[in-house]
Amino acid sequence: MNNDNNRPAFLTGSQVYGVPTDESDYDMVLRCSKQLKEFLAKTGGMPIRFGKLNIVATTSDAEYDKWKRGTELLKNRLGGPATRSEAVEVFKGLGIGGTPSE
Repeated sequence: MNNDNNRPAFLTGSQVYGVPTDESDYDMVLRCSKQLKEFLAKTGGMPIRFGKLNIVATTSDAEYDKWKRGTELLKNRLGGPATRSEAVEVFKGLGIGGTPSE
């Protein structure tokens, strides 16, 4: 899936680097315009949710890159799947709020 900024959307969260359960949702990072983020927020609420899909709508390349870097660090880490608290610490260290539901 591509968007108007030509950056591919990607999954993050427990589906990628954790231990998903039957109740786990899907967290998708999307690089988009401010207008699209506002539209998604009006449609899906804040945080942006559509059923089991959470959308992390980033409006800058820097923010998108931080989510991408954090996801890759957690996905490729040694020691098995990451816990939620480990993920929060990684994303906080990169200067963003944490996991998609925060």
